[in-house]
Amino acid sequence: MACCVLAALIVAHVMAMLRRWAVFWGLVRPGEYDNPDTAPRRIRAWFARPRVRVAIRCFVVAEVVVLGLWAHAAHGTHLYQWGDETLARVRGEQVIYSAVCGNDGKDYSVRLVIDSSGAVVRRDVVSGTV
Repeated sequence: MACCVLAALIVAHVMAMLRRWAVFWGLVRPGEYDNPDTAPRRIRAWFARPRVRVAIRCFVVAEVVVLGLWAHAAHGTHLYQWGDETLARVRGEQVIYSAVCGNDGKDYSVRLVIDSSGAVVRRDVVSGTV
């Protein structure tokens, strides 16, 4: 019987601890007896400071610029090809980019333009590398 009471106290303590954590992280609304100090309130107070807001804005701008440069450097060709294919569909054509191995052992990227009848209208070598 004593072990059942002890187990009930431990379970009650664990449930109270989980509720306090839920209140702190803003998952449960604090009651009138709870400590009103929550993580969202702390974050809101922290972002209310002007220097923090300026620093966060500078960080976001720097992150957007770095991610944009990375996307352009690593995926610029693919993004251009995707946009070209989309614009060609609007015009009623189909554009296909194909990787071709040349006689000299180098890879080339070939742009094929196909009209609505299925005929190849234009074939251009657009780059020396794929």
